[in-house]
Amino acid sequence: MPLRLGGQVTTPRTDGELVSSIIFPSHRILGGPSSAVQAGSLSRMGDFTETMTVRELIDLVAFLQSRYKEVPPPLYK
Repeated sequence: MPLRLGGQVTTPRTDGELVSSIIFPSHRILGGPSSAVQAGSLSRMGDFTETMTVRELIDLVAFLQSRYKEVPPPLYK
């Protein structure tokens, strides 16, 4: 099952949060069916710290940021 990147959020993702998620994906696992995003307690995402350049990381974070849309939180009655 493919994972959807981005979407509507009430709290915007910071560049730092996205960089941390890419560099250390098992730190905080959010969203998606658990079998699609994790194996046990670890993220299924590979380790790219030795293969990704800083420029690629910046480009990836910019791409991910463009996939999020900030919306106001729902009103409770």
